[in-house]
Amino acid sequence: MKDKYNVVIDTNVLVSAILSKESDSPVVKVLKLLFANEIQLFYNDDIMNEYKDVLHRKKFNFDTSLIKYIIDAIEENGIKVIAKKTDIELMDEKDKPFYELVMDESIKDGKLITGNTRHFPAHTKIVTPREFIEIYESNKMKN
Repeated sequence: MKDKYNVVIDTNVLVSAILSKESDSPVVKVLKLLFANEIQLFYNDDIMNEYKDVLHRKKFNFDTSLIKYIIDAIEENGIKVIAKKTDIELMDEKDKPFYELVMDESIKDGKLITGNTRHFPAHTKIVTPREFIEIYESNKMKN
């Protein structure tokens, strides 16, 4: 297996993992890989601001210590990258920083893990949590 997978994690994956009641769901597995430092997360200021904004929304009522733990883990173990801007138009412009980052040449073989693949152009770099876990586990078994 390669050293670590380079990933960008969409906010919806973090939210879904926190809300999940299934400890072996793909979104929870992605978060566990992040906390175990088994994947290399990339982020930028726009993504970090969205993480903070969404995770602090009153409708979720997430525990503030859990949010702090997640944000601290991302900032501590993630790599901050300033991606090149593109002219691409997406269904939701808030998705643009995630797309630009995973497509940036500084992130080799990166994957954007998202629950909303339909919000992005079809590309092998854009995968669902389930697809990512299948790729990860398949490659781990080969070695």
